[in-house]
Amino acid sequence: GEIIFQEGVRSNKIYLILKGLVKCYSMDSDGKELITSLNKADDFLGFTSFLNNVPYQESATALEAVELAGISKDNLKEILGENNNISLELMELLSQNISKTIKSILEPYQKSMS
Repeated sequence: GEIIFQEGVRSNKIYLILKGLVKCYSMDSDGKELITSLNKADDFLGFTSFLNNVPYQESATALEAVELAGISKDNLKEILGENNNISLELMELLSQNISKTIKSILEPYQKSMS
């Protein structure tokens, strides 16, 4: 139940889950929790913007014992600027995360259409 980061707080770190399960969620205007994703080992958390220090768009809470690796956006930008291979690998991982998110959003609608 430990909070990793909160919606609306300025983001300065990006996290990689090494172990455990993390729930990401937003609160609607009625105070209802809307789960946006369940994340496991090898998933990234906390991406908002590389260039700007904008607030997190969701909150993240540990659902079980979790081990995380965190890196500041500034350090990550420096590493990516120096190593194209790491940049490409990160883009691939992020693409997979986006595809997984889109699939999880569309799945309930596709089932209801069947």
